[in-house]
Amino acid sequence: MAEALLVFAIAAAGGIGAVIRSFLTPWTGRLPWGVLIVNSLAALAIGLLLGGPDFLPENGQIVMVGFAGGLSTFSGVARASFAYWFKGRILQSVATMILNVLLPLGVLWMTLNFR
Repeated sequence: MAEALLVFAIAAAGGIGAVIRSFLTPWTGRLPWGVLIVNSLAALAIGLLLGGPDFLPENGQIVMVGFAGGLSTFSGVARASFAYWFKGRILQSVATMILNVLLPLGVLWMTLNFR
């Protein structure tokens, strides 16, 4: 794939991921469910790509750097965790941090191992 076309594809995929993130991250409750969902979906996309039969490095850049990078959000996790902590809701803060690490890793592991 030509370098200019690859850069455009990464940017487009990142834009799509960011738009999806903008719709899902406002969903909150006792925890920031939207943030947890987008991070898990990004892990799922990476797992599907890496576990696929025809893995190409260009596709990896488009999906992992572009789509998953635009979709996932560490800053959202940090913001939500800090907000809970600042309000004295320590358990919710810690749960947000732990779940946003373990659940996406679990999704990635399951995607790669149960195909």
